[in-house]
Amino acid sequence: MKIRDTARGVPLPLDREDRHLLDFACRWLPFGGARSGDVLVEFGLTPAGYRARVAGLLSNPEIQAMVPSHFDLLRRSFGDARSSGH
Repeated sequence: MKIRDTARGVPLPLDREDRHLLDFACRWLPFGGARSGDVLVEFGLTPAGYRARVAGLLSNPEIQAMVPSHFDLLRRSFGDARSSGH
């Protein structure tokens, strides 16, 4: 699934890398999340860095409009990553 670039007709403050990160996270949801090797190759991030970055994006309330069908699943998977350190 591709995330939408706009919500309510207003462009959201996401750069191309952020959109790619969310697309990647959505694409891997049906498989229980991305493998650490895939995250490293795709973004150069550790699993903890990846989880923290996605969680940070999901803390933006406007993101929900971009990934409406996957938002709850993403929040359950990544929502507490910043506080737990995982």
